[in-house]
Amino acid sequence: MNADPDQYPGEIIEKDLASGQLDEAVRLAREAGPQDAEAAHVLGRVAEARGRLDEAESHYRTAAGAMPLGEAALDLALLLRTRGKANEARALLLPFTDRASALK
Repeated sequence: MNADPDQYPGEIIEKDLASGQLDEAVRLAREAGPQDAEAAHVLGRVAEARGRLDEAESHYRTAAGAMPLGEAALDLALLLRTRGKANEARALLLPFTDRASALK
């Protein structure tokens, strides 16, 4: 990976994910540390891509807990829905719909 030093680390990781460089994305996410919500989201996406759904769910929950209106919460809701946990998925989506209603 040829990283631009002025580029945000999350952007670099996203490029690695998009290009299929999953191991590099995981390495960078782990460097960010366990408290980094964006890193947890990346680890969830990689785990889901690799079919490790329990691991993906755990990472998504970590990220969504820190950013309840973030993309990780949406990814968690989608994963829960596919795993037959529709009620829990709906509950995660309520803040999004409430916010959208408030914008009207």
